[in-house]
Amino acid sequence: MPASIDFRAVFERSPNPYMLLDRELRYVAANAAYLNVTGARLENLVGRRILDVYPNDPDDPKNDAARLLRESLEKVLRTRLPDAIALIPYRVPRDGEDTGIAHRYWSATHTPIFDSQGEVQFILQHTVDVTELQTSRRATPQVEAGVLDRAQRVQEANRALDAERRHFSELFDQAPGFMAFLRGSDYVIENANAACAQLVGPNRPIIGRPLREALPELVGQRFFERLNQVQATGQPVAGRGSRVVLERRPGGPPEEVFADFIFQPIVEPDGTVTGILVQGHDITEQKRLESELAARMEFDRQLVGIVSHDLRNPLNAIGVGASVLKGGPLTEHQARVLERMVSAFDRAVRLIRDLLDFTQARASGSIPVSRTDADIREIAEQACEEVQLSHPDRECVLHHSGRAVGNWDADRLLQLIGNLVSNAFEHSPAGTPVTVTTDGGSDILTLAVHNAGDPIPAAERVRLFQPFERGRGSKASVHRSLGLGLYISHLIVTAHGGTIDVQSNPEQGTTFTVRLPYAKMGGSSNPQ
Repeated sequence: MPASIDFRAVFERSPNPYMLLDRELRYVAANAAYLNVTGARLENLVGRRILDVYPNDPDDPKNDAARLLRESLEKVLRTRLPDAIALIPYRVPRDGEDTGIAHRYWSATHTPIFDSQGEVQFILQHTVDVTELQTSRRATPQVEAGVLDRAQRVQEANRALDAERRHFSELFDQAPGFMAFLRGSDYVIENANAACAQLVGPNRPIIGRPLREALPELVGQRFFERLNQVQATGQPVAGRGSRVVLERRPGGPPEEVFADFIFQPIVEPDGTVTGILVQGHDITEQKRLESELAARMEFDRQLVGIVSHDLRNPLNAIGVGASVLKGGPLTEHQARVLERMVSAFDRAVRLIRDLLDFTQARASGSIPVSRTDADIREIAEQACEEVQLSHPDRECVLHHSGRAVGNWDADRLLQLIGNLVSNAFEHSPAGTPVTVTTDGGSDILTLAVHNAGDPIPAAERVRLFQPFERGRGSKASVHRSLGLGLYISHLIVTAHGGTIDVQSNPEQGTTFTVRLPYAKMGGSSNPQ
């Protein structure tokens, strides 16, 4: 046996047509048999892209034959595996130039040639001209035609299967959640998408390795116990908000992540579990935000509680002092000063109450109510009297009809009506009355608070019951309102199982309408 083989000579003298393309699909070499079958000259091929030399149809660069050839070559580059074209009709310009077009049929194989690093450096094409077989009209045309037809059908089926496989592979890899497929009792990671690689560590070599070897830190975190359960029972296992500790960076510290996931068994018709699909979502950022929000809400609650407690003591002293002074003889000037003191005291008390209610509502989503039998007429009268202390120049007109007693939280309804009347005073012209109407039906009490003045713009009405919302025409800046009154009013109504809405237009002014059931929904009239 010779010490060495001249492979270039073998390539050149082979009776089979061969040519070599680089990764850009440019001609590198072609043997004599290839030049003979294509009618081309080597100097007209080397350095040029194959689809530029042989476009099949220059007027349609995306024609089916050119597309089939390009897809086959690109598949070799992508998969690093040989690919074959059983039959392809392709028009060939003689001598590689447009000096004449030959309509030919070809069969070709494309084989990857690797460099020293194991990367595809060239593609070797073996081309066979099968035009004579395709067009033969000899004694047995049916047999020959049948062979070609079957070959073409197999080729089309393979193309369809390959396209479907690539489509599902792209869907798998681009899925927003992490996905991995585990096979066998060792849970070998047969495939994992980009989101999975990002979760466990983008540079970790996990494909083709048993899970215990690829991600050893999962041992002791109940993952293998859950996988064994799926393998044994054939039933899926899910986890929500599960804490996982991963070593995502080589030599780096363990990192805590949280995930929702499901282990879905792949079950054969005979019941055998052949693999497990792991699918889920990384919710680490969501957990972090939830934790920060909870900590911030707890801080707010504590802060408001401390501030309100520390403010209440001096305010109570002011309130008691003002009450004592009211009982004594006062000059006109002293009476006005005292009146301002009382008004400021009332506003401060309301601010503290609103802050406490807001803090509690943010923490629990609602505010508590304590039901007893209460008379809406008495509550409305008391609310108007209290608000008028801060608005002595304004009038609150009451109208009552129908049933008045229901199973409500009297203090909360006093707060509700007080908020609505105060809001009406602040948004209506001086000298105009605010009207409070209660109309008791058989099952529902309707409470309406009306004021004249400019209507509430539609853009403001949609967010009127949100916290810290104040109308543009509000005098709240003067009265130091936080914009919580209507928000808390809505919470009070909701806690009673009722509804609140607003109608506002230039002709009729603004009316807030509250509808409350007389008893707690569900039929019970007992206090909760």
